[in-house]
Amino acid sequence: MTRSIALPVVALMIATGLVGCGSDKPPICSSMDDLKTSVEHLKDLNVSENGIAEIESQVSTIKDDLGQVKDDATAQYSAQVDTVEADFSALTSSVTAAKNNVDTATLGAVASGVATLVSGVQSLAEDVATTC
Repeated sequence: MTRSIALPVVALMIATGLVGCGSDKPPICSSMDDLKTSVEHLKDLNVSENGIAEIESQVSTIKDDLGQVKDDATAQYSAQVDTVEADFSALTSSVTAAKNNVDTATLGAVASGVATLVSGVQSLAEDVATTC
């Protein structure tokens, strides 16, 4: 009789312990998810439909998300975060130039900056995924 009660109790203790382990992800996991979502939204914006103002707004959101990723990242990801920050800085400069002088060249630079940032964030996300 004692054995039949002990087994369900042990099983419940193990299951509770395993559920708890699965939810203990490092903060970098959620901040990286937020950054990926923001960058994907930027990638989907159409300058002719949304204008530079909408791009500026999304760039501001990315700035906040990237700051959180930097805060949450460990030394393990510092080189990758530095690369993404440089990509973001170049994009910001391109957006400012396009705002001041909208033409084919400045809009092309924005598109190129978005593509570079997307690639950098995807690479960082792949590296962080091993932690999450």
